[in-house]
Amino acid sequence: LAAGDCSHPYKKGFPYQLPLGSDKASVLFQSNVRFEYDCSSFLAQTDANAHLSFFELGLDIVSAQALLKTPADGQAEASARLIVMGNEVGQESIDLSDLVDINLHPPVDLDIAKQISVQVGPVSVPVKYGIEGQAALAVKGGVEGLGANVRLAPSVDSRAYVQAALDVGYAKAIANGDMIVLRDNLDNKVRVAFDDADKLYLRFDVESRNKLKALDGNVRLEAQAKLGKFEPKYNKQLFQWKGVNRDDLVLQYSDRVGLQ
Repeated sequence: LAAGDCSHPYKKGFPYQLPLGSDKASVLFQSNVRFEYDCSSFLAQTDANAHLSFFELGLDIVSAQALLKTPADGQAEASARLIVMGNEVGQESIDLSDLVDINLHPPVDLDIAKQISVQVGPVSVPVKYGIEGQAALAVKGGVEGLGANVRLAPSVDSRAYVQAALDVGYAKAIANGDMIVLRDNLDNKVRVAFDDADKLYLRFDVESRNKLKALDGNVRLEAQAKLGKFEPKYNKQLFQWKGVNRDDLVLQYSDRVGLQ
């Protein structure tokens, strides 16, 4: 049958979105798994991305994609792609005729920073802040029985830092603190296979689990001014969170399409 004449096409998508945080720091995590079948080929694709905001910093820190496509009369093909901070750092074509085990990651760690001025009492303190960390994409795949398996596991370990020190005679200040912005591991397992039970079926299976820790930490700014005989001290809490810890079974799904 031609794809346009397909009597039993199949299309399914599973979007997932998890927003966390506040106006000063936030994380938006998104993933999507989809299947398509048009009688001449089937496709399985999984995507994940994380957007971080920290004060005035905003960036798509990681985006990952894995794709599995198999024509009815051809060889399965698969690919994986990793984008970190808008730059593609890895793209691999995967030969599913053999077991695949690859790990994509940028050649250097993440590091992006900005500087602002924070008023603490009468003292204006220049504060440098930023996000640093690592990102990676682990991909495993292979052909087993009458089907193909792909496992996509993007991971991020990012931390926020604050640096401030001022000593100009009449005033001195220091900022200290550390925060886990996002420590995340998403594990997507996708299998597409033929099932010849009572008749021929095309079976789709997916399991997705997300382990996440985010927005855990604090930063405090301390300053001391010299005003004649007085040396008042000032403290300012820039932010403080207890953090979020989650271990979610995002998706567990199985379905099959009759081919006869």
